[in-house]
Amino acid sequence: MKNLSFFILSLIFSMQLNAQDGVEPLQKGPVHEAFIVKEVGSVIYQAVPMEPPAEIQEQTTKRPSEEYKWISGYWSWSQDQGDYIWISGVWRRSPPGHQWIKGHWQHFDEGWVWIHGFWSTNDISTLQYIDEAPKDPIDEKVVPAPSSDYFWVNGYWEYDFTDKEYEWIRGKWQPFDASWIYVPAHYIWRQEGYVFVDGFWDWPLDERGVAYASVQIDPSIRANVVFEPSVVLSSEYMIQHLFPCWPSYPCLYHTHYHFYPHLWIDWGVFVPWWGWDMWWTFAWGDQWALWWWWSHPGFVHPFWIDALLAGDLLPPSNFVLKMMKDVEPPANVTENGVVPDSVILDAIEDVLDSKKPILPSDPRQRKEIMDQITPPASGMPTLKPSAEKAPTTPPAKPNFEPEDSEHKRPPRRAIIPVAPKTPERKPPGLQRVPPTRVRPQRPQRPQVRPQRVPPTRYVPPSSRRPYQPTRPPARPHYEPSRPRPQPSYPSPSTRPRPRPYQPPTQSYPQYRPSRPAPSGPSEIPSTPQRAPTQQRYGSTPEVNYPQTPMQLQHQDRIMTNPQNQIHRPSEIDRY
Repeated sequence: MKNLSFFILSLIFSMQLNAQDGVEPLQKGPVHEAFIVKEVGSVIYQAVPMEPPAEIQEQTTKRPSEEYKWISGYWSWSQDQGDYIWISGVWRRSPPGHQWIKGHWQHFDEGWVWIHGFWSTNDISTLQYIDEAPKDPIDEKVVPAPSSDYFWVNGYWEYDFTDKEYEWIRGKWQPFDASWIYVPAHYIWRQEGYVFVDGFWDWPLDERGVAYASVQIDPSIRANVVFEPSVVLSSEYMIQHLFPCWPSYPCLYHTHYHFYPHLWIDWGVFVPWWGWDMWWTFAWGDQWALWWWWSHPGFVHPFWIDALLAGDLLPPSNFVLKMMKDVEPPANVTENGVVPDSVILDAIEDVLDSKKPILPSDPRQRKEIMDQITPPASGMPTLKPSAEKAPTTPPAKPNFEPEDSEHKRPPRRAIIPVAPKTPERKPPGLQRVPPTRVRPQRPQRPQVRPQRVPPTRYVPPSSRRPYQPTRPPARPHYEPSRPRPQPSYPSPSTRPRPRPYQPPTQSYPQYRPSRPAPSGPSEIPSTPQRAPTQQRYGSTPEVNYPQTPMQLQHQDRIMTNPQNQIHRPSEIDRY
């Protein structure tokens, strides 16, 4: 189950075939150079004797998002196929502040050469070209990393257009960022000269866009074919596909190994020195020499490898040996070791009398150059990695920094820009600022305070018409035909005044009961008794009642119905 993931990816890839006749997807085809940038490497180009076909009509697929741009495909020479293959176009999310300058095929005396494309902050019309080839990189002395969360960015030669010379810019430890992958500074050669591409931060593979598999197109239909890419490459497949050439992508693979170490262990291709931070600081040529010696038993070991270091390295697995068997190395890797670019350029100039960094397509001229650059065999036995288990303490990295003090002067400017910052995602503890993005200035506060405008009261709309009372119609005015006589009224002085109301008075009878005669003599004279007044039954005696307010109020009713006020005498009144 160790290498199960790789075989599953290969099986799935082989099952995804294009339905169009004459077009076959390739399992081991290259990836578009705009999608995964070759970080470091040689500036030596290899010429091809056969002229490339005309570009085909490539139909774009559905756009994933507005921020992605379509970069068309191109023809690439395949040494295994012995023919041209088509590198499918990609949907690409541009690095912050960069634009893609596409490559092209160009014919020279040495043959047909593919001029690589590259990401640049400047337009192609404003590029600056350098006539002199860059010098070989220096394996400088490196201080230990601040922590295991840092990766090393190698130093490089920078050309000073004022002084007309190269100056060495030292490397630097840079913190890992899960949201970005750093692309170191490197050089691209064009017919006008060398172009310096400064280091920049690029998106992770999962967020760069959509890449498609390369295809082999039948030569009989290349002129009239309309090709639409259909097989999408996953990020895991691209990482595994480019693994044999990982020394040309050090930052990409160091970042991927830092965040996903278990994937490499489960895959069975773990490189023993990947766990040693200091061993990532080797220059490009030294990494290739160490990698090719470890993955190809019998290849000459680097001169700085001794028996002690070889005993600390675990040998490669059979899976790695089988994978690396048919891999074609760069032109710098010879049978007796890795040679720098300056040696190859001198040999090209001696054989072809040309300063162009192009290896000719003529086999005889090519063999003459390779014989001249191949170092002689040392005659010493080749060391092999022989460790049975990984050492507990990482071995020290060999150092062979040149003693020339001219190469040790400090750089004139900052080496690496800070990783770009995106508002949509920000990992904890990481600060990212785009190298070309300018932070907007905060607007100054106005000196004069603006007048406050009262807010307008919102009146919600009503579906019903508001009630409006109707006014009564105006009274018509009539003009009389003749004047009316005015009535005459008596004056108040002659008008009779009404008599004031005087309620009737009533008198109450006085009753004096008879008293018995005294039994004895008395000095008080007797009073003659009055004979009782005779009354007939039914007559109303004259009774004077006191007037009350209620009686005054209802006097009219009392006078109208006098029968209700008849006084009926009691038994006492009768006697």
